[in-house]
Amino acid sequence: LDARRGWIAWWNPAADPKIIRTRDGGQHWQNVSGEILQKLRFFDDTHGYGAKVTTFLSTDDGGRTWAKSQIPHLRFIDCMFFLTRNLGWIAGTDDKEVLVFRTIDGGRTWEEHQAAAPKELDTVRDLFFLDQNRGWLITWHSNDSGSYLFSTNDGGKNWAPVSGLSFQGKGKWAGTVRFISAKIGFIFFEEEGLSNQGFDRHSMAYTTDGGANWHHQPVPYFVYDCQVSDGDLLCSFGNHHSRIGVLTLHPNQLGLGAK
Repeated sequence: LDARRGWIAWWNPAADPKIIRTRDGGQHWQNVSGEILQKLRFFDDTHGYGAKVTTFLSTDDGGRTWAKSQIPHLRFIDCMFFLTRNLGWIAGTDDKEVLVFRTIDGGRTWEEHQAAAPKELDTVRDLFFLDQNRGWLITWHSNDSGSYLFSTNDGGKNWAPVSGLSFQGKGKWAGTVRFISAKIGFIFFEEEGLSNQGFDRHSMAYTTDGGANWHHQPVPYFVYDCQVSDGDLLCSFGNHHSRIGVLTLHPNQLGLGAK
């Protein structure tokens, strides 16, 4: 939530699930509840949302108790993204189509919308909204069919495929999409077995014209998730040597200021 306040939802199969919180930047942690959560987002000390399988959860007491509601038709809640306490989206699949649910009242009611995707649809890998209208999502497909990028300009009611075959399609796996303005966006992806050592090649594609054109440069890691903070990207990464960490990207230093 800020430099001092944070929550972790975790589940060790050999132990009980837990939600823990810190108020001193991670120096000390205290148990909050034993609820199982696979997604977690807080907005202040008391109000937060979570998700597990096909259930959406909300709390107004800092995570000690949770109210639950089912999201229909989804096989699994793959992604959850909120811009504010009231405005948010949930995405997943029914094995044939992408389903995106939008709420404007903090999850009390949801609007369901569908997006046609290529065959062998498996999961929605990532979901991001820049504002109440503009958003992007990444789908992953089985049988080595790769991943695809879609965008919306009407809050998720309609989705269209984004051009740029260099980072999507067979053997290419996009993990994260983030935009810092209407024009400047980033996609982190990997291509199977294309490095000199036979490992997957990790790359970043970026656009300065809203996705009409994309430019590439290699990155040393596979990026799992990113948070936009003051115009920078703070991304979690991993590699083949079991290392994890945070990769910080400064668009201004690349000459890509948020215009």
